[in-house]
Amino acid sequence: MNKEKEYLKQISELQMKVKELELKENNFKKVEKELNSVNQLLSETGSMAKVGGWEIDLKTGKVIWSDETKKIHEVEADYLPSVEQAIEFFYGESKSIITTAVDKAIKKGIGYDLELEIITKNGNIKNVHSIGSPLFKNGKCIRLNGTFQDITQRKKLEQTIIKTRDFLNETEKIGRIGGWQFNPLTLKQTWSDEIFRILEYDNFDQTPEVPKGIEFIDPEFRLEASKAIEEAVTKGKEYDFVWKVNTVKGNSKWVRSLGKCEIENGKVVNVHGSFQDITEQRIAEEELKSLNQQLKANEQQLRASNEQIRASEQQLRAANQQLEASDQLLRSINYELIASQEQIVKSKERSESYLNIVAEIVLSLNTKANITLINDSGAEFLGLPKADIISKNWFENFVP
Repeated sequence: MNKEKEYLKQISELQMKVKELELKENNFKKVEKELNSVNQLLSETGSMAKVGGWEIDLKTGKVIWSDETKKIHEVEADYLPSVEQAIEFFYGESKSIITTAVDKAIKKGIGYDLELEIITKNGNIKNVHSIGSPLFKNGKCIRLNGTFQDITQRKKLEQTIIKTRDFLNETEKIGRIGGWQFNPLTLKQTWSDEIFRILEYDNFDQTPEVPKGIEFIDPEFRLEASKAIEEAVTKGKEYDFVWKVNTVKGNSKWVRSLGKCEIENGKVVNVHGSFQDITEQRIAEEELKSLNQQLKANEQQLRASNEQIRASEQQLRAANQQLEASDQLLRSINYELIASQEQIVKSKERSESYLNIVAEIVLSLNTKANITLINDSGAEFLGLPKADIISKNWFENFVP
C-alpha cells in the first residue's frame, strides 16, 4: 500500500515535470518565433538603410558577415571571408586606414568610426561607413564586431550639395548678393557668406541677432529699416529698400534689401530675403546724375551762346547792310571825286595853255608866298625847270 502510494507520488511528480517541460518548450518556441521575427525586422531594416553587421572571432579567426554586408560587397550569400580577404576589399588609402584602425582596436581596445571606400567583387567603387568595437576578456581582445553601411548615395548627394553651395557662393560673389532669414519669435538670424563679406564681418560663425544687425544700417536710414522689419514680423508686409550701411571696418556702402514673409495659420513664422551691395551702381548713378546736370548746364550755356550768335548775326547783317550802303556812297563820292579831278586837271591844263601863250611871267602864290603855278615863259625867264620853282618862296628866292 505504501509502495503504491509512493509510485503514484512519483508518477504525479513525473507528470508535473512533463507539464513543466511542455510549458518550457512552448515558451522556447514562442521566444524563438519572436526572435526570428526580430531578426527578420532587423534584416529588413538593415536592407532598407543598407546597413549590415560583421564580427571577427579572434580565437578562431572566423569572420561573419550579415546578408546586407554581403550585398554591399556584391558577393555570394554563402561567402565567408578571412580577415585578410575582408581588408582587401578596401580601396586606395582606405586599405591602410582600416588596417591601422583594426590593429589599434585589437591591441589597445580603441574602437573606430570611419568613412572609407571599397571596391566590390564586381569592380564597383562604393563609399561605406564602418564602425568597429572591440570586446576584451581578461585583458585580451576576444571579439571585434560592428556595422557596415553603404553611404554611396549620401556621398554623391553631399558632393552635389557642396558643388551647389560653391556655385551659389561664387554667384553671390559675382552678383555681390547674399541671403538671410530670421525667426520672428527669437530674432535669431542666419546670413550667407556674402553678407559677411559685404559688411566686412569676419566672424562667419557668429551671425548677430536682428537688433544687432540693424546697427550696421546708417542712422539716416535706421528708423526706416526698423519699421520695415517690424511690419514684416507683425503684419507680414514685404519690403524693398535701398539703404546706406557702415561696415565693421568703417567703410560706407549702399545696399538693396528685400524682405519676404512665410505665413502659417495667419502668423509670420519666418522672414527671409536678399542683401545686395549696389555701391558701384549707386556711384555710377550719382556720376550719371552729375553728368546729366552738367550736360543740362552746358545745354543752357549753348542755348545762351546760340542766342548771342543769332544776335551777333543780326548785328553783323545790319553792319553789312550799313557797309554796303557806305560802300555805295563811297563809290558815288569816288566817282564824283574822279570827275572833279578830271575836271580840275582839264582846267589846269587849259589854264597852263593860256599862260604859256602870254610872254610874261605869270605865277600863283599861296598864303605863305610859295609858288604853286608858273607859266613856261616865267620858268624860261628864271632859267630853271618848273619842278625846281614850284613850292619855293617867291620873295626869298627870286625877288632881289
